[in-house]
Amino acid sequence: MYLANRGDLAPAVTAQGEYGEQALINACMIDPNGIGFATMSSLLSTPEVEVCSWKNVQPTNQHIIDSVNNYTKNQNLYTLWFPLILVTNGRPTGSVQTFINWIMVPTNNLAVTHAAGFTSLYEAR
Repeated sequence: MYLANRGDLAPAVTAQGEYGEQALINACMIDPNGIGFATMSSLLSTPEVEVCSWKNVQPTNQHIIDSVNNYTKNQNLYTLWFPLILVTNGRPTGSVQTFINWIMVPTNNLAVTHAAGFTSLYEAR
């Protein structure tokens, strides 16, 4: 999602062949009024953009973990997190099932999510 009060910036960015979160981040970088929604992992490599707090809580790994652990307690937490959901075409088999089994092992999951800049749900609870 990209919001700005000038409609000519997003088409200019996508005309350069950029799509997805990187295009959104680039559009926000060139538009002083731009605001977007991107994953924290995409923002780690882009220090030029300001990451906004939500309800006075910064989006850090620890705040996300605290939010997952206390989600039903209605506390002042960072609540703009979302889980990654794996989707398959039918019941997984073969290498797809092997990957799912592998990524569900906590040590593998933590290694991959940290390398990608994500927060693992295995860190919560």
